[in-house]
Amino acid sequence: MIFEIRERPDGKFVECACGGTVTSASVADAITEMRKVDGYADGLNSLWDFREADLSELSVGEMKTILEFMEQTPKRRSARIALLAAKKPDLLLLELWRVVSADRYGQSTVLFPDYDEACLWLAASD
Repeated sequence: MIFEIRERPDGKFVECACGGTVTSASVADAITEMRKVDGYADGLNSLWDFREADLSELSVGEMKTILEFMEQTPKRRSARIALLAAKKPDLLLLELWRVVSADRYGQSTVLFPDYDEACLWLAASD
């Protein structure tokens, strides 16, 4: 997976635009880069944009590996995470991810098919 981290000028949240094949290793790399953004580790909200990504390799085993990686990183509390996808199969996979990661430190994760709706939800969390 290739990814681009975008810091929002308003500082309300940070975006990770993803493309290519998503794997546990590439998600771990993206999380590592996101953690370098000022405020992210303290609970800055985030938008994960998978509209240009291929989620077909994201199996339950890959999801478990991502969770194991996340357990080794400092905990983020009270963050909102928006997952954005354009295709129904991708939204279903991300719903599975949302369910298996639901107990992660009180983070709220919501799926969106629309970029503007995701941005509004993230910005409204003040």
